Amino acid sequence: MAPQLAALKAKHLQYVCDAGVSGVGAALAAGAFVCTLARLWSLKWENHHKEALWRVAANACWAFPRHASA
Repeated sequence: MAPQLAALKAKHLQYVCDAGVSGVGAALAAGAFVCTLARLWSLKWENHHKEALWRVAANACWAFPRHASA
């Protein structure tokens, strides 16, 4: 599980870097991104509304339908 988690963290960091954040700020922004997702998951909202956000987090890419695992 640890290698998968490390790979996901690397994807999140790359996602933040692709958004234009670099350097030390990128690591902080990636952490904030993960915390924001955790807050979103805890919302009392139908899961099908959260699916797009989950796919972005899981694939760390805006083109999530192309990269989503079946």
